[in-house]
Amino acid sequence: MALPTAQQVYDTFFPGNTGQSWTYGSVHGGETEQGTDIYMPAGTPVKLPAGAKFVWTNGYQSVFQLASGEAISITHILAKPFKSGQNVAAGTVVGTVAPLSATPKGYFSSAEHIELGVYASPQAAETWQQTYTRDPVSFLQGLKKYGAAPSAPTPAHNIVTDPGGTIASAAGGALAALNPLNGIAHLLLVGALTLALIGVLLILLAQLGHKTGVVSPAALAAVA
Repeated sequence: MALPTAQQVYDTFFPGNTGQSWTYGSVHGGETEQGTDIYMPAGTPVKLPAGAKFVWTNGYQSVFQLASGEAISITHILAKPFKSGQNVAAGTVVGTVAPLSATPKGYFSSAEHIELGVYASPQAAETWQQTYTRDPVSFLQGLKKYGAAPSAPTPAHNIVTDPGGTIASAAGGALAALNPLNGIAHLLLVGALTLALIGVLLILLAQLGHKTGVVSPAALAAVA
């Protein structure tokens, strides 16, 4: 099954967009683009593509941390505030596209858009380090619409756990009840085995005497 195109994932996660401008890895103004710029009209709601924990915002750029430790950065927005460490569900509106007039010092924008980046960590996002872990488009292609980020593979086998010890306790009790080497059961078993062994020995002795013509003491006593 073919992966969705860049435009298809933009339409899925950022409805209202009008296409892309600079893409991950492209060079402009002597710099390499680390995120992906997506054209969107000012005032358009921007939704978080994957569930993540809110880290920080300066009102124009917001950073969220995924369970993997990676960070999603969304820039050029009028950011919605969240509490530090708050879990934000996928599909939550995190701001609206900022107009050009709201571009703060230290940022550059020639058209209304958002920039989506996937960083190695929230710290890398805050310092604008060249540490993007992957193309944002490939990240989006791995997501289900408003679902969680790709998780680790499911183990090939299931492990049955017994955290309360219920199964182990019941099994141990049953084995103890059936164990013949405890108390009276032990004595009875030993006695039964002893009697059985004596009986077998007597039968063997009787058969041996009959074949050799040896008269047993009991037979002699009977004749006398």
